[in-house]
Amino acid sequence: MKMVVLCCALLSLIGGVSAMAAGSRFHLQQGDGEEYDTDTERKFDYTNAFLAGFRSQETLPSATNCTRYLEQSILLYNTTYMQWQDEEVAAELTRQDYVFNTTEWISYSLAPSSLYCFMSGLEGYSWYMYKHSQFDAFGDVFAAWL
Repeated sequence: MKMVVLCCALLSLIGGVSAMAAGSRFHLQQGDGEEYDTDTERKFDYTNAFLAGFRSQETLPSATNCTRYLEQSILLYNTTYMQWQDEEVAAELTRQDYVFNTTEWISYSLAPSSLYCFMSGLEGYSWYMYKHSQFDAFGDVFAAWL
């Protein structure tokens, strides 16, 4: 139960930061004002920056691979979908082409991200169980983690 609460708190924090950043007039930038091609790239960049600051490589080593593959998968899907909206391209595609493109995307793009995201969940659970065996209360685990 405590692990569920911790995961929900982390997800709400990430969602709150994303929502706050999306609604804010001010955008934090590093360097020479690099702009993003899509809003998806910006959000994943914020997530990766959070994971780097969170030192996720120590606790959740698969988390950065999860976000990297998930971003690539989303961008590939968006590109394919936009091509399907082009009338010239859509006129040449058959139903079999749509099915093949979709199953290829699921198999070769979405599957690796699913693997790493699932592994992140397992790593979080195993970290929690290990820490729970060392400490008496959740507050002590959280304090030691900080």
